[in-house]
Amino acid sequence: MRLKFVESQKLPSARRYVSAHRHRHYTLTPLGLKVVEEAKADRVAFYDRLAVAVYNNHPYFRAFIHALEDGHIGYTVVTEGDVEDSRRTGKNTEYWVEFAFQRIHHVTTSGDLERHKACIRKTIVNSVRRRFGDRAERLPTSKQLAETLNDAYIEATLRLRDLSFGATDLKMIKKWGSQLRLLDESRYVPGFAGQNIIWLAAEVSNNGAVCMQRRTLRNYERSVAKAVVAAYGEQAKKEETRLQAPYLPIYRVRAMAAFECKVTRALVDFVIERLATGSIPDLNAQVWLHLGTTRQPNSEPPYRQGGNRRYEITIQSLNH
Repeated sequence: MRLKFVESQKLPSARRYVSAHRHRHYTLTPLGLKVVEEAKADRVAFYDRLAVAVYNNHPYFRAFIHALEDGHIGYTVVTEGDVEDSRRTGKNTEYWVEFAFQRIHHVTTSGDLERHKACIRKTIVNSVRRRFGDRAERLPTSKQLAETLNDAYIEATLRLRDLSFGATDLKMIKKWGSQLRLLDESRYVPGFAGQNIIWLAAEVSNNGAVCMQRRTLRNYERSVAKAVVAAYGEQAKKEETRLQAPYLPIYRVRAMAAFECKVTRALVDFVIERLATGSIPDLNAQVWLHLGTTRQPNSEPPYRQGGNRRYEITIQSLNH
């Protein structure tokens, strides 16, 4: 309805009212009928239209895309293990303020640094009170506290980028943007330890009509291929091994290349597959993919091109 694909009608305002609406009919608008036919005939055009419709009709999504045009957005991530370690050593709120503050990279001036620290402190206190009250009857679990701190860090980051929505909204917006291949994210971008980094993977223009052009394989294959080889080389130098081509986790190489080129990790997977099959000539590099023993983090999708999962990569320069 918000996208103007369905005629506006009353919707159940709570779960208990669903049964009363169970037999209601919802009618497609003329635009909605056009979109249905488009989805059948031209899937790419359908997703393009859907992306523009969400951008035009959802102010939070639109504001987030504009913020990403100004630069990536990163927020600190806390694990249950971090919380358990802090409890054993008796850490308090100020510890969690510093925990996030030391991982922030996009604030540069002293005034901004103090504002950021104050914002982190305020959001932590407010988030804990909202969830557990001023005097909780029982101590929150490590999982509950980690979730609350992560939401607080997201909220602080959004406020400092002048975005007025919260953690729940961001999770929804990220899902939309990722499914539409407009943005991507990773916790494993080098140089941002302990942070989840989100970047824009499309060009947005508005010359009378909004156009959202994704960075595609056709235009970015070669630059991404070079970034994959460079990312592998840089990460391989840091390995303590005698192997000329050490086995590296694909997800780390992929995250570095995707962030460098501002494309999706899915696109990097396509490029890695083409590198492995020798379909991108003149790079003077041979790529092999291995099952390996790397433990895949839940936040990173496994590499699935070529019909099988692969977890590790080696790249050998053909100049040697």
